[in-house]
Amino acid sequence: MNKKKLDITSENFYRMVFENEGGGNQNDATFWSLSSEYFEAARVLYNTPPTRINYKHVIYYLLGHSAELSLKCYLFKNGLDKETLKKEFQHNLAKLLTEAEKNGLPMAQRSFESIYELSKTYNHKGFEYRENKKNSFPNQEKLVLETKKLLTIVRNSFREQDFMVSVSEKELAIYEDARNMANIAVYGVELQVNRLRRNENEITDFVMQPIIDFHFLITALSRLHQSAQLVSTIFDISSAINKFDSNLPDLRSIRNLLEHIDEYRLGKGHNKSVPKETYQTICFDNNLVKWASYEIDMELALQSSGELFMDIKNKSANNESTP
Repeated sequence: MNKKKLDITSENFYRMVFENEGGGNQNDATFWSLSSEYFEAARVLYNTPPTRINYKHVIYYLLGHSAELSLKCYLFKNGLDKETLKKEFQHNLAKLLTEAEKNGLPMAQRSFESIYELSKTYNHKGFEYRENKKNSFPNQEKLVLETKKLLTIVRNSFREQDFMVSVSEKELAIYEDARNMANIAVYGVELQVNRLRRNENEITDFVMQPIIDFHFLITALSRLHQSAQLVSTIFDISSAINKFDSNLPDLRSIRNLLEHIDEYRLGKGHNKSVPKETYQTICFDNNLVKWASYEIDMELALQSSGELFMDIKNKSANNESTP
């Protein structure tokens, strides 16, 4: 049977919580699993521009609840019982952070300033029941990053041996599909980069060819990222995905613009700073391809894609096989 170190966000973790008789109790597993669900819901909404109704406050609530459960998970693992967490701390994020710092959470106040700021409204259910009064909220991008960082710290506090589980045949099949998708995508990236470089250095009879090739490059990069996210439901490759995102910071914005180009052309797009007249203009600057107000470094795209694919591929080789 195959064995691996469990990414606690995976389906296997849910089996530990929901597929045993249990006694209806709460513990670090129940706190963690629900915290990761609230964060994932917030992440999806944050990355999806609203079309009709703004849901910014909902994202704040989801991030706050994720942070609350992460902190309670951390404190539970450090000896605080459920009743103490409920009665003494309730929903007070600032108080939970301070107590977590006492129990070893590194640099809580400096590292989690946005969560501290959110606490002022979250503690009093300000995101669940709206009031007619002036209020201020933390920067949402920083809050997403801090909540994710908190999840990572708590996840790393779990002992690895507590979460050695079998990889099911279903999970292995999902992994193989995702790896195959990633393999196609990484070849697509190389193909489109080579075509763009040729377009840069040659005169083509088809003037729209560079724009079309650029669109397909974004599709290939996005498909590779999508494949990696699918693999991450089985294996922990979060650091590899984060590195890919860091190397190509404009990729998500370009993909969103292409997906919602009709809304942007009508002035209804999420990013109001994108000038409408640049949609059909593409220019080259050494390895940079510039489109709209964004750019992609072709050399870095090739390198980052290859590295991410190798991380995906190596998960199969590193998966321990046991009788």
